[in-house]
Amino acid sequence: MLRALLVGSCLSLGAVGAVAQSEPGAWFSLAGEWRFALDPYDVGVRDAWAHTRLGDTIALPGSTDEAHKGHRTVGAAVGRLTRLYEYVGPAWYQRDVTVPADWAGKRIVLFLERCHWETQAFVDGTPADTCNSLVAPHEHDLTPLLTPGQHTITLRVDNTSESPSEPGAIPSPMRRRLTGTASSAGSS
Repeated sequence: MLRALLVGSCLSLGAVGAVAQSEPGAWFSLAGEWRFALDPYDVGVRDAWAHTRLGDTIALPGSTDEAHKGHRTVGAAVGRLTRLYEYVGPAWYQRDVTVPADWAGKRIVLFLERCHWETQAFVDGTPADTCNSLVAPHEHDLTPLLTPGQHTITLRVDNTSESPSEPGAIPSPMRRRLTGTASSAGSS
């Protein structure tokens, strides 16, 4: 079990349906710098981080390990790869996008590949969709919330194991009871 969040070897936003996906302008990559915050106490939903401008940055596609986010590991892990930096819990990613005028009336899907467990998508702070899979790409239908113009997409990615038998894992319900400390989402 890798203890780093990996978001997307493929990270894109696309208009599908009325236009073939291979047509120029039918999709665009969201790879690059995203605003970012770790949420080790899982307070981001409660404290409305999707409405907050996150204060740190991270390059996507990539992992928290590659970006040196999380806790520096000491020694080798047993039975799995050892990362330099490990992190278990929700992490938030945020980016401003401009939806082209010619996407009006088309289905708009956020495509995320290689996400580590659960992703929640928000548009301008409004919850859009949740996906939960380790083996399949996450496709978030953002059509009802993305109109032509400027928007903020926020993602909450949670790599917390639902299985308490995994070494070092804190089961989700237990971790959620550990909330209550000050948030660290970033600047306003």
